[in-house]
Amino acid sequence: MTYDFVRIKKTLPALKQLALAGVLAMGPILPSQAATLSSFSFYDQSGDFNAFILGDIVDYSNDDPVQTTETTDIEGPVAVAGNITSTGDPISLTIGKKLSETAGYDGSQNALVVGGNVENQNNTIYGSVWVGGDADFGSGLTIDGNVTVGGNLDYNAGGTGGEIGKVLNNNGTPAQVLTGGNATFGDRSNVFGSVSSNQNIIVNGDGMGDTTSFNANGSVIHNNFDPYIEGSPRENEGAGPFVLPASPVDFVAMDAGLKSDSILLSQLVSNATTQQDTLGHNGVLLDTTTSTAADGELIIFDLGLNLDFLWKNGFTITSDKNAEVLINVSGDTHTITDFAFFIDPILSLSNIVWNFFEATTINLGEDGGTGIGFKGNILAPLADIFFYNGLIEGNVVANSLTGDGQINWLVDTVPTPSSLFVTVFGLMVLSWVFWSRQRPARLRA
Repeated sequence: MTYDFVRIKKTLPALKQLALAGVLAMGPILPSQAATLSSFSFYDQSGDFNAFILGDIVDYSNDDPVQTTETTDIEGPVAVAGNITSTGDPISLTIGKKLSETAGYDGSQNALVVGGNVENQNNTIYGSVWVGGDADFGSGLTIDGNVTVGGNLDYNAGGTGGEIGKVLNNNGTPAQVLTGGNATFGDRSNVFGSVSSNQNIIVNGDGMGDTTSFNANGSVIHNNFDPYIEGSPRENEGAGPFVLPASPVDFVAMDAGLKSDSILLSQLVSNATTQQDTLGHNGVLLDTTTSTAADGELIIFDLGLNLDFLWKNGFTITSDKNAEVLINVSGDTHTITDFAFFIDPILSLSNIVWNFFEATTINLGEDGGTGIGFKGNILAPLADIFFYNGLIEGNVVANSLTGDGQINWLVDTVPTPSSLFVTVFGLMVLSWVFWSRQRPARLRA
């Protein structure tokens, strides 16, 4: 899996639907016809994002009064075809922290791609941002890389602090803020690079000393700010118009493709047996050793419609090897709370896919109540997911996302200096022990 988000393919939805119609007419697909998950190209592409939402993210923030912080996080990049909106308090959502720990990270990688509008987004975005509509970024928001906004940008309005592009600039590339509409900056905002707007640039308060230039197709307007103090940006009025980069994601193609892939995956014939767990958890047992799939082929379970039994006592997945596991789950509504997953450690969670191909509503955890620790990737392109008080270890594809749960990105990261020290120190100790044990024998020789 790569993390170059510009590689999203522009496959025509009509051709995809035509292929789907032909497949459904032929009946279920044999397992040998789809050996791996990567053969489903749209699902494979969505894996570049920790959360791929075909509609909106709504009120996604931790508002539990017991918590000392109001933030939650999605560790990897996020793609939202619709809007990120808040009906109450500002959304405080950290995005892409684990992206910043991957090899080659410099701030230019896309951490947030939104087709519509962003409202009341606080905290930190590790990477660059592309928004098709308007963006209202709250007080103190930090963005590591570039910012492209098709409509109006309101950055740090009514607040103090916040910076854009410092990480990217520190890695040798000045950041760029590009807007199709007005670009408005609050007090003590800072851009480590240039700001270009196809309308006006409005600066409220003091600051912006690290910004190299303001380039406005309209005017540069200052409120309570002396534009000629030392270190202030160069101003170019009447510049442009500027061509904004296109979306890194073809949301129309991805919408049709992900829904198609979910159906296609659901048509695969089960090649493994679903059992009742007799190992002590008294739930559902998925034993991959019951599969008739050849090595390297997809292991497929079909959970059927017994929902009362399904989410009662937990899931156990056992295996004798690491393999790709597909779990097809039918039914339109699922409530999963106070529930445990027992996964054989030989299995990589990134290779487990729960395909909720019919689901329109999935409740994970309880708002202010019992949480949930969900293990594996969720493919639910039709579902509105309400996710409270819990953790998902895997990627999420859904129609919409509401709640405050944490979503973990299952990618390899660069070891931190502390972990490297522990590893190197441990190897040194082991080497010394080995040498000290061997030395007397050599001396006797």
